[in-house]
Amino acid sequence: MGVDLDQSLYALDSTTIDLCLALFPWAKFRAHKAAVKMHTLLDLRGSIPTFIRITNGKVHDVNILDEIVPEAGAFYVMDRGYVDFKRLYTLFDLHGTDGQEGGSTTLLGLA
Repeated sequence: MGVDLDQSLYALDSTTIDLCLALFPWAKFRAHKAAVKMHTLLDLRGSIPTFIRITNGKVHDVNILDEIVPEAGAFYVMDRGYVDFKRLYTLFDLHGTDGQEGGSTTLLGLA
């Protein structure tokens, strides 16, 4: 990667997987389409997923922030589909969960 970090580095994103509506009627996404969405938190140090959630295709990306437990001191990279300032403030508390400064988590957003 070219950058040596002491902290963990994670990327959060999702992908929509199109399905045949005739075979998967429970996965209705649009009028004539079916889909599921796979939300993945990837550890960039070894390209190993640390979190995977498969949801209905209609679930918006930002809702997954409610399910992720951040690692203190880690860096998180995500796109603007995750912009919800109330959720991000709650998730990436300035003082971490133990109330101590220095254990904060850093959010790196990409457009």
